Amino acid sequence: MSAPPRDDADRTLPFLSAVIRRGWTWTRRIAIAAVLVGGAVILLEAVHLHELLARIHPWLAWTVSGTLLAALLA
Repeated sequence: MSAPPRDDADRTLPFLSAVIRRGWTWTRRIAIAAVLVGGAVILLEAVHLHELLARIHPWLAWTVSGTLLAALLA
């Protein structure tokens, strides 16, 4: 004797759950990568700004860099 036919509703919920889980995983991966890349770009730009200001005057470079760091950590 064969098993009774399955209703479409039985297959929809697990499929939807798998799609949502897969989408959430990829969304997290993309968000983490964006945060890491964004942080690296900000760090590189801060170093570049510090080098440019150091050519004008070292105190100016350290003052601006310190102010930006304090604002970032506040």
